[in-house]
Amino acid sequence: MEIVLAMRDCDHCHVIHFLAADPLTIARRNPLFANVLCKADVNVPDGLPLVWAIRAMGGQATRLTASDGLSLLCAMGAGVRHFFFGSSAVTVNRLAANLAAAHLGLQIVGVHSPPFRPMENDELVAAAAEIRSAGAEILWIGLGAPKQNFVAEQFRDHQAAPVIITIGAAFDLAAGVKRRAPRSMQRVGLEWMFRMFQEPRRLGRRYLIGNSRFVLDAARAALLVRRPFNPRRR
Repeated sequence: MEIVLAMRDCDHCHVIHFLAADPLTIARRNPLFANVLCKADVNVPDGLPLVWAIRAMGGQATRLTASDGLSLLCAMGAGVRHFFFGSSAVTVNRLAANLAAAHLGLQIVGVHSPPFRPMENDELVAAAAEIRSAGAEILWIGLGAPKQNFVAEQFRDHQAAPVIITIGAAFDLAAGVKRRAPRSMQRVGLEWMFRMFQEPRRLGRRYLIGNSRFVLDAARAALLVRRPFNPRRR
């Protein structure tokens, strides 16, 4: 968490994305989205499949879920000012109430529930001004990928807050609107399955097709890294 505090005290605006498999699958087929993710200061592997893929390609990674990252930063209590942007008015207010009750001394300087349609530029500019005037140091965005990632980049352009973090469904989980998977499923990388069973119509295609594409993409990338192309090899 020290890196987040360093970003807060920096003169620039920083963006952190918590990423699961599906957003990366989208990014491989959407250059604009891929560019947004590449411009982030930190991309955190939220799901175990990402960690396994990174390790398969010879890298090092440790999983940190958006829910756990939210809890860790809120546990710092006084001295950090938080603003929550996203979801419905009921959910975002319940989220703020639950976090304030769980973390004594937590400073929440504002919440904002944007329209579910794409925001107009003047609406985004007004929201950024609201966040700045509240003195927010960490701006949490929960709009779902890829929408939240584009909005985070736009807020960076408007210097809405020193640190901007996208956490997706962690809003619903912290608000108690949805249940998180049991620890046993989390430990083996099956949290996505628990979520899919909760919302099969909305998430079925995303996970069944998206996760399959991710596995194939990751396997191809791992083979290329492990066995680089050599034109002289026959």
